[in-house]
Amino acid sequence: MSLEGNPEIIFGLNAIELAIIILGALIVLGVLMAIVRKVRAFLIGLVGLIVIILIIAVVVQMMAA
Repeated sequence: MSLEGNPEIIFGLNAIELAIIILGALIVLGVLMAIVRKVRAFLIGLVGLIVIILIIAVVVQMMAA
């Protein structure tokens, strides 16, 4: 299922919900990075967590489609 057919729907969310989630994630990431910017292992784990969340989101989208 291509996203070009439904530009307003990504991962089953509308654009407003998606924007709120992205902004919230960026704020949280900014705060965490400011607090623990010297802890490389934590940042690597954070990147891994983001990748896992993205994979889950893609799988959910595939199942919904």
